[in-house]
Amino acid sequence: MGIVDLRTEHEWVSSLALSIWYLLQAYVLLFGAYVLAPGVVYLLCSGRINRLFRSLPAAPAPPQTDFLLLIPAHNEGALLPTLLASIGQLRYPAPRFRTVVVADNCTDHTALLARQAGAECLVRTTAHPSSKSQALACAAHQLAIAHALPTTVVCVLDADCYLTPTFLTELDRHFAQPGAAPVVQCSRRVSNAFDSDVTVLDAAAEALRQRVGAGARRLLGLESFVFGLGCCARGAVFAQLVSLPFRSLAEDKEWKAYLAQHRVPVAYCPAARLSYQAVGSGPAFQKQRKRWLSGHWASVRAHGPAMLGQG
Repeated sequence: MGIVDLRTEHEWVSSLALSIWYLLQAYVLLFGAYVLAPGVVYLLCSGRINRLFRSLPAAPAPPQTDFLLLIPAHNEGALLPTLLASIGQLRYPAPRFRTVVVADNCTDHTALLARQAGAECLVRTTAHPSSKSQALACAAHQLAIAHALPTTVVCVLDADCYLTPTFLTELDRHFAQPGAAPVVQCSRRVSNAFDSDVTVLDAAAEALRQRVGAGARRLLGLESFVFGLGCCARGAVFAQLVSLPFRSLAEDKEWKAYLAQHRVPVAYCPAARLSYQAVGSGPAFQKQRKRWLSGHWASVRAHGPAMLGQG
């Protein structure tokens, strides 16, 4: 009797181990398909995907969306004027968008340059160095975005950005649709791609991320990832994002985890294009990537188990 019981128990353990092994294999295969599918789709439908990045003729209907262009800046006097000049060239009614620069612990003329260009400027001074997330949270509080601007779309920009003239027009085309996703990721490219070997690699990676990854997902009707820079959200959602506990320097991963957990859809708007400057030196690139990877791992540790449990 004991031998039979041991044999039955052994068979049960073997069956359980085999089931777990099959589940792991299925998970790996599904994950591989999830990762590789956009590349296959791009190879088959590159023409259709590339057309998504082109601006369409202006719609006859007047714009319906109000925007807040929010620019956290720390000693960005050298780069900020170029961004503000591109904002001045936007083909969008001036009364329907605001430009707000958050001069975060600046020791240069960032605030002065912002005001001279006609932008609003919030000056923030703290006893200790702060982060982009903290600057955005400060702006959300001072502007009372959650209560005063719940339907206004907040666009997060960096001082080294440059916007195409139809940037807001393309975003309005999305947000004006009934039932549109309240969060949108714009398309991005590196403006100084040929400054160094480092920028060439960074530009190539960004192009793959946008065209092959995000573009193919858009064609398939899938949701987008959040990349931080170029993320646009309705004021009520944005206020929730910047009020999240500060766990890492990768605020985009924190945001995406929150949006996924709360079933908030994220769309991709490939025709709303911006460019930005990538770091050009190897040491600066390594420092930046080390900071980002550290933030990514912190987000994985904080949200990974819950996300896996949610499915």
